[in-house]
Amino acid sequence: MEVSKTRSRDTQKGAQFRPWTIGISGASGTIYARRLVELVLNAVPDFPLDIVVTEAALRVMREEDGLPVSIGRLSLEQLIYPTSLPTNSSVELIDNEISDERSLVNTEFNENKVARTATGKAPTLRVANWGKNVRFHSNRNIGASIASGSYLTAGMVILPCSMKTLAGVAHGYSDNLLQRAADVTLKEGRRLIMVPRETPFSEIHLENMLRLTRAGVRIVPAMPGFYQQPTSIMDLVDTVVSRVIDQMDQAQLALGLPALGLDVHKRWDEIVEDRKALGDR
Repeated sequence: MEVSKTRSRDTQKGAQFRPWTIGISGASGTIYARRLVELVLNAVPDFPLDIVVTEAALRVMREEDGLPVSIGRLSLEQLIYPTSLPTNSSVELIDNEISDERSLVNTEFNENKVARTATGKAPTLRVANWGKNVRFHSNRNIGASIASGSYLTAGMVILPCSMKTLAGVAHGYSDNLLQRAADVTLKEGRRLIMVPRETPFSEIHLENMLRLTRAGVRIVPAMPGFYQQPTSIMDLVDTVVSRVIDQMDQAQLALGLPALGLDVHKRWDEIVEDRKALGDR
């Protein structure tokens, strides 16, 4: 009997994960996306991620976070380690060339290249394959892999999600790669997680979110909790990002894939136990 030469798509990336698409749109709070990417890669260094960033999001990164990013070039190091060198691993965001699809050239981090992370703290020790399966896509490249349902992913996260992007996805209007990738995620029945960042919401915003919820989208508003007694802005960021990771884990387990299992901060049951312990003293 002839032995099949095919292999599982889930193992082609060198890890037990399907790719996740990360869409970053032009709402306030791009630091949520930056922190998510950082945490995922810290947990699984070769985790496959496809990242698409809108031009408006790049402007938000420049104005809110002071990142030296531009429409033409963006690197993983710039996204997470904004003060780090080198810049030679940047991936040029072009419209239709094959180089737009290539993996980032890995850069080893040592004491000479260590810089602050999105949290403002020194990054943890990296392994050689850190970030090797991260790919950036031009938002104009409608022919990218993530624009096709035949490209198998576990799902997609859009954070922060602007009201323009929310409206486009809610009504099946795809005029850029980010919206097309979201539309593909929906039509293929995969997990789509959207993190709207706006206040207050208009009736139109709420109707769009209801429409998406009925279509199976997980709406995770950027509404941080305070019961963990946060002491920094990053503590607040982590309360939102941790909920996003929980939603990703649900999708992973539903596909029979391992969960990330990240406990970014203490959960409520742990907090209750801590308070009981203090009360017993």
